Amino acid sequence: PSTAASNSVRDDPGYTVSSDPTSSASASGSASSSAESPAYSSSNPSSGGGSGGGSGDLSSITVAEIQKAVTDSGYPEPSSEVCQAFIDQWSKGDISSAQEAAMLIAELIWESGGFQYVSEIACSDGKSCAGSYATPGTDVSGKSYYGRGYIQLSWADNYKAASEDLFGDDRLLTDPDQVATDVKTAVAVSLWYWKARVHNAPGVSEGKFGAATKAINGGLECGTGSPTPAKRFAIYEKVLKAFNVQATPDSS
Repeated sequence: PSTAASNSVRDDPGYTVSSDPTSSASASGSASSSAESPAYSSSNPSSGGGSGGGSGDLSSITVAEIQKAVTDSGYPEPSSEVCQAFIDQWSKGDISSAQEAAMLIAELIWESGGFQYVSEIACSDGKSCAGSYATPGTDVSGKSYYGRGYIQLSWADNYKAASEDLFGDDRLLTDPDQVATDVKTAVAVSLWYWKARVHNAPGVSEGKFGAATKAINGGLECGTGSPTPAKRFAIYEKVLKAFNVQATPDSS
């Protein structure tokens, strides 16, 4: 990726503050060590297992394969609940192939520290971000619309749009905390984000992983000399392998 994309979701500089799971990684390197994320606070799903296997198509992706993708990328094993929520809800992101599922999971592994983090740490006390994401006329009194989800959803207008698209009502606007407290909702919102901002970005349907990174955080990472896109790509290679997808990884 080389330039920032035009975004269909309202942007802000703190939207995707990423963790770094690698001590040193390149586009062809391997991710290692556990991750820390200064931008998120932890979710609390418990670890669980699942059966393996699969032929590389979307319907064959299993809980165990998603867990392997995460642990191979240097993070602790995520809960079976989180993994199953993705399997049950691929369609909410317009995901129709195992390759695009791998792109999604790789980007979210990076964004959430391997599904460990689901809200901005700086805002987790409910007070520190008061007023930081204010949208007069849209905000519900007493609610704060800081980043929540495995890829952070910020600002009231985005919570409202996601809520209307996913549920046909304004439940996420009136209760934004459920994006951080309910696993299925956190996954659904992350898939909504992918559909709204990434799925139709030029190159994504062709399996160009860099195009997905550009759509998510291109303004901060692409064309800046940042090492982060290569680290994201290293995770993607591991996810493809875990999902038994035979496609050649494309970093462009």
